[in-house]
Amino acid sequence: MAERMVAEDFTIEFSLPNTPEAGPEEPQMDLPTSPVLSELDNNFLDALVNDVVPVSTKRSTKWGAKKFNEWCTKRNKVIDLHTITNDDLNTVLRQFYGELKSNKGCDMTPSSLTGVRAALHRYITSPPFNRTINIIAGNEFITANKVFVAKCKQYIRAENPKTQHKSSIQEGDLKQMAKYFESGYQSNPTILQQMCWFSLCFFFGRRGREGWRDMTKTSFSLHTDDAGKEYLTYSSTEATKNYQGGSRSSDQNYSDSRMYQKKYIAAYQFYLSKIPEDVQWLWPYPVKKFDLTSPTWYSNKPIGKHTMASIMQSISKQAGLSKVYTCHCVRATTITSLFQAGVSSKQIMDITAHKNESSLKHYIQESTSRQKRESSSVLSLALNEEEPSEPKSAKLQLVPAAQPLAPEPYIDLFDFDTDVDNSFLNQALDQLQAPPTSQAATFNALTLQNSPSVSNVAMKGGFLSNCTFNNCNFTFSKN
Repeated sequence: MAERMVAEDFTIEFSLPNTPEAGPEEPQMDLPTSPVLSELDNNFLDALVNDVVPVSTKRSTKWGAKKFNEWCTKRNKVIDLHTITNDDLNTVLRQFYGELKSNKGCDMTPSSLTGVRAALHRYITSPPFNRTINIIAGNEFITANKVFVAKCKQYIRAENPKTQHKSSIQEGDLKQMAKYFESGYQSNPTILQQMCWFSLCFFFGRRGREGWRDMTKTSFSLHTDDAGKEYLTYSSTEATKNYQGGSRSSDQNYSDSRMYQKKYIAAYQFYLSKIPEDVQWLWPYPVKKFDLTSPTWYSNKPIGKHTMASIMQSISKQAGLSKVYTCHCVRATTITSLFQAGVSSKQIMDITAHKNESSLKHYIQESTSRQKRESSSVLSLALNEEEPSEPKSAKLQLVPAAQPLAPEPYIDLFDFDTDVDNSFLNQALDQLQAPPTSQAATFNALTLQNSPSVSNVAMKGGFLSNCTFNNCNFTFSKN
């Protein structure tokens, strides 16, 4: 029905919906429920859940489920994961963990055992079973997990071979690889492609197998910052192992990692110019026969996933490195290099897209070959044994002593050359702020590090001249 409202000098007309008089409510029509329709809906929802699971996770889940099913077949056990009770499943898992072996019949490493249990948990809680149980932390599975923990400890006590983690690329091999890239990236399409892959993997701390084959020529873009410096960065979001997307902000990664190095940016732009315009893949196969003057060096076919996953192995062999490194070693090198340069864990996580700081531990706890050599040198000095001849610059470091309860100044850490003169101690004393007369600044004596050839430090000239000190403590008061 229409209503008219008049207000002095204008009129507004509007329509209202017809409102029936109050009366009995009309019966609602029930939609027919079809078992087929309900089944289709469930299948659709299961497919939706399954679609967002990373391929690598699906692969590991399938592997763990296969291990469990093979064991059940060998033990003539028929288990329905839809209906089995928690108590019965706990009994089965207890025996399964205790008897689990590798394909070669050997004890499985703790990390492999953990992978099997995690995969089996995903298998049971995912479609088509969709069980709402937790075989990893549930109270119903305590006895099974006690056997699991015991098997992990037993592996260590049995003196099995030590697990080899992915090590970072050593300093000498990095230099050798740089020479290899420099020698051929402007004239060899394979070396150019390898150089671009390594620079992106290294500067962005990427995983060796994740997402590379899906990249296109627009995956990275060039920008200029507020200081006028050009840098390369990601153009769009990407689902990764740690950041798969989700409703929580912690599941989303919008970090702004950048590569500023002009040499590698120029190589990347040169690489793009050699890919045919109608090819969108970022990593196409190099052509078998090419001409340096040809505008294109690459075909229209993308590199296969297995070739892409072994690119670092190919670089290691072709560059003549001391060992064959894997793609993940590049990521380990990024983390190790940043940490040893004093970059904070938070900054490292922004670059490598780690979620938790604890995930960095097995990278940053590993020392380099040079550090291991230097540690051995220090211990050899304690035994007065000769060191392998290797030129090193001695580092003298002032180590602050533990501070007393009362706030007192202490000496910061410094590096000095082997020849220490009067100015060294004067510089240290000048850093002390004048405390009250009753307070004194206490610090440890010079600690000699990284010097295989010097066992004592002689103070030359002036203050403490012609004196030799070894493992001494000094206390200075500045009044």
